[in-house]
Amino acid sequence: MIKAKRLQEVHEVLRSADFSDWYLRFETAHKDREELQRQDPDLLEQLVLRAGEYEDLAHAAEETYARLDGSFESLAAYEEQRVATSIAWEELDRTELELERNRQRASDLRAGVQAVRKGEQDADSQAREARLAAELRLAERLVEEWAHQVDERTKLFAAETKRRDELWRVVEEAWLTAFRANMARIEYAYLGRRARQQIEQLVRDGPAAAPVVGETRLQALAEDRARLEDQLRGLLSDAEERFACVAINEYLYWPDADDVKAALCVPLVGDMQHLNLQVHKLKVYRVERSKGLKSIEPLPESSGVADEDLNRLERFFADRPS
Repeated sequence: MIKAKRLQEVHEVLRSADFSDWYLRFETAHKDREELQRQDPDLLEQLVLRAGEYEDLAHAAEETYARLDGSFESLAAYEEQRVATSIAWEELDRTELELERNRQRASDLRAGVQAVRKGEQDADSQAREARLAAELRLAERLVEEWAHQVDERTKLFAAETKRRDELWRVVEEAWLTAFRANMARIEYAYLGRRARQQIEQLVRDGPAAAPVVGETRLQALAEDRARLEDQLRGLLSDAEERFACVAINEYLYWPDADDVKAALCVPLVGDMQHLNLQVHKLKVYRVERSKGLKSIEPLPESSGVADEDLNRLERFFADRPS
C-alpha cells in the first residue's frame, strides 16, 4: 500500500539496511542488463523495440489516468455514505440515551415500590404501591422496547459503517491507481524519448562494426535479456511492498505528505542530459503530481539529517567497481 511520506521519512528509507540490500540487487541487475545491451549485435533494433514498448506503456497509463482523474463518482458515493453513517450513529446515540433514561426511571420506580412495601401499610400506601407498580411495569416495557431499538440501531450502524469502509477502499484504490498511472505515463514517455534520442545518436554515428555472433550466442543473449527484465520487474514489485511506494522503472515515488499536489521521488539511475536538470541517483527530488518528471526539482539537504548520512549510500554504490 502506497503511503504518503515526508522528506525526512524518505531519507530514513534510503538509510535503512533493507533499502541498501534491495538497491544492491537492483543496481547489479540494471548494470548487467546495460552491459548485455552493449554486447547485442542488434542494438539498434532492440532500442527501437524498447522505445515502442515504453510508448505503448505510456499510452496505456495515460488512458488509465484520464479515466480516473477528475472522476468524483466513487468519492461522491463515499461522501453520501459517510453522511448516512453519521446519521446512523446519531440515531444510535439518541436511542442509547433514551434506553439509559428509561432504565434509570425503572430503577427509581423499583426502589420506590420497595420503600413503600417496607413502610407502614395502610390504604394510602397500598394505593401508592399500586400506582408505582403500574408505572414500573410501563417503564420496564419501555426499557424492553428501547433495548430492542438499540439492538436494531446497532446493527444498522454496523452495516452503514461497513458500507462506508468498503466505499472508502474503492476511493483509496482509485486514488492510488490514478497516482500510479500519472507517474507511469510521464516516466514511460520520458524513457521512450530517451530511447528515441539514443536511436538518433546511433544513426548519426553510423553503424558500428557488429560483433560476429553465432546463433547459439544470440539465443543466450535473448534468454539473459529476458531473465534480467523479469528480475528487474520483480525487484520493482518488491520495492513497492517493502517501501510503500510506486516503483515504475527507474524511479520510486511517494505522495508528499506535506503537499497534496506534489510527490517525492528517488532516481535509481542517474541522468545527466535527458531531463530539465542533472538527476543524481539516490537523491530525493520533488515533482508536481500533474507533471511528474517534467517538473522534477531538487530538494535541500538541510532537513535535520547530517549530510554524511544522506550521501553515504550514494558514495557506497559509486565506489563499487562497474
